Amino acid sequence: MNMTRTITWTILGAVALVSPLGAVTAIAAKNASDKTEVSRRFSYDALSEDMKARAERSYAPDRNRIPSELTELSYDQYRAIEFSRDSAVELGESNFKLLPFHLGGLYRKPVSVFEVQPDKRVEALSFSADDFHYHKPLDADAMKALEFPGVAGMRVNFPINTEGKSDEVVSFLGHSYFRALGKNNVYGLSARGLAVNTASPQGEEFPEFTDFYIETPEEDGTVVVNAAMDSPSLTGAFRFEISPGDDTTIDVTARIYARKDIDNIGIAPMTSMFLFNEVNRSAFRDYRERVHDSEGLFILREDGRRIWRSLNNPTTLANSWFSETNPKAFGLLQRNRAFADYQDAEARYERRPSLLIEPIGDWGEGQIRLLEIPTRQETNDNIVAFWTPREKLKAGHSMEYRYIMHWGQLEVNGEGPIMADYAPPLIATIDTNASDDAEAPPPPSFSPELARIVDVRAGLGGVAGSEDQSARKFVVDFKGGALSSIEDPDSVEPRVGLSRGRLVHTTLFHIPDQDIWRLVMDVKIPTGTPVEFNAVIVSQEDERLSENWLYQWRSGDELPA
Repeated sequence: MNMTRTITWTILGAVALVSPLGAVTAIAAKNASDKTEVSRRFSYDALSEDMKARAERSYAPDRNRIPSELTELSYDQYRAIEFSRDSAVELGESNFKLLPFHLGGLYRKPVSVFEVQPDKRVEALSFSADDFHYHKPLDADAMKALEFPGVAGMRVNFPINTEGKSDEVVSFLGHSYFRALGKNNVYGLSARGLAVNTASPQGEEFPEFTDFYIETPEEDGTVVVNAAMDSPSLTGAFRFEISPGDDTTIDVTARIYARKDIDNIGIAPMTSMFLFNEVNRSAFRDYRERVHDSEGLFILREDGRRIWRSLNNPTTLANSWFSETNPKAFGLLQRNRAFADYQDAEARYERRPSLLIEPIGDWGEGQIRLLEIPTRQETNDNIVAFWTPREKLKAGHSMEYRYIMHWGQLEVNGEGPIMADYAPPLIATIDTNASDDAEAPPPPSFSPELARIVDVRAGLGGVAGSEDQSARKFVVDFKGGALSSIEDPDSVEPRVGLSRGRLVHTTLFHIPDQDIWRLVMDVKIPTGTPVEFNAVIVSQEDERLSENWLYQWRSGDELPA
């Protein structure tokens, strides 16, 4: 029995819990209103101290076992389990409600859930099979006869779409995964508390949220969820201040305590799916125009430059690193927001949320890392992005990060402000990594409003009827910003860079009735090595007028594995 984490187990029909904040006495489990007071008052600092102390002890994995009838549930069987909304936990006088997830299928480890009262008293919440509906193909009587082993996670509801109607806005389920919605969104990409040794030779480790402490809101509109994290390499204390709305924000504080040296730690990790768009659609023979939860990695650099890295479904695992110092924002975005862009009446990809991370405080030097994993299935999350600090986390040491997550539509078809408070400066900083002997290049200037990349296409090089089989054509559409007021094509020009390969032909032209400037490039792609693209539109005065478009492509990516 692991006494260093919260455990739920059954003793003759009673539920007993042991929390990092103190012991409680077993009570009869009747319904979701059952609560037991923990002997110690709650604070995030106290939870942090407990997790720091736990990191000084050896990792003790959860030994609880759940019935095989639950572990063997298929995806469809698990979806047939529904929590009764009549049993939802109402948080104080607010409109927030708490609903747990059942254990079973992929979700086999119980978590403990506590409610923190305004006076910081802690009450353990207990649930039973009577709080759930078991629909066909499940046998409801057989399911209720099983020993109830606890819950796998939880969701938080709040009315964001229709007044008076409780909508799911955040869910925590599986390891340290969670996801959120803005107004009129449907679930798409996910976030995690931490990423540990992702895509590394020693194998990835998945830390787990083991205990949740939900603070009863004193005012409606914001709820705070605290979480304890544990894994073989580290422990952690997390604080999520959740504010649902048109764009839901989550103010996150993460305190991490290392048991072991960690080679690669990912802060603010997010996981998404990109199957195809108009670059590689022909490989899938699908009636839909696009299939993806996110289409680009957005980076707002410290100097104000805006990076748009279009996502790809490559033929082999692709790693990209973006060296940054104190980035202002980064995230995985879904920009195309019309149903016609996707034509999927069930998945509704145009309603999937974007997720933008706004770092708070000094994050220093590090890298934004992007992983793109080959896939043929839209059910596979194959895109991962996170921040990796330059300094590695050593055993016995700790780190703390704070950031605000923005979940929602955020922008429409490349229009509308993202992080409007961070307007690009007129003059950016000079590259301080240049050699002391080298003549410093003039600092680039920026238009106050930069055009955004709204579409990317690809095909054979050359022209119709005279295709060049040895070249690949890439088409990038820029829209809005300073380019909207420019009509003379001679007053702007593209700057295109390739890491390898050969640029055969480049042209830039205006499509007036669409407010689009189209960049067309024919490129000879070498075999065996990826090509990194970097393109931007500038004025005659060398003023940047657009985001920087980045891309990685290799020969054969038009036919992903």
